[in-house]
Amino acid sequence: FGGKDTGVDLVAYTHNGDYWAIQCKCYSSDVGVEAVYQVSGGMKYYHANIGIVLTNRYFTRNAKELADAIGVILWDRESLENLIANANIDITPSDNVESLEQPSNIDFNNSIEVDSNESPIVDPYNESQVK
Repeated sequence: FGGKDTGVDLVAYTHNGDYWAIQCKCYSSDVGVEAVYQVSGGMKYYHANIGIVLTNRYFTRNAKELADAIGVILWDRESLENLIANANIDITPSDNVESLEQPSNIDFNNSIEVDSNESPIVDPYNESQVK
């Protein structure tokens, strides 16, 4: 986002008009309340109606309580594993990423539009979006 730190790493528009502000945290320990505060501020900055913090780890009890109180969605390691498993996407590392073709089992015409040329994101809690 042009070098600005607005508390959001990714902004996505969904096919049903939702506007998502997503904060990504790749940590070696559990994620605390600061990430929830960051995405909350980013939601206001980008006028998003949904805020999400996603991580490769888990969230502290305080982060879960704050997110619940202010309506921020938390996607932890298990949420991401479920998202990947349900997406039927081959996540095997490749030496030549440029030569990979789009998977035939994903409907790219029905994907979520994403700002900054990022990959489409689906809501793992909405089974109608999971292919």
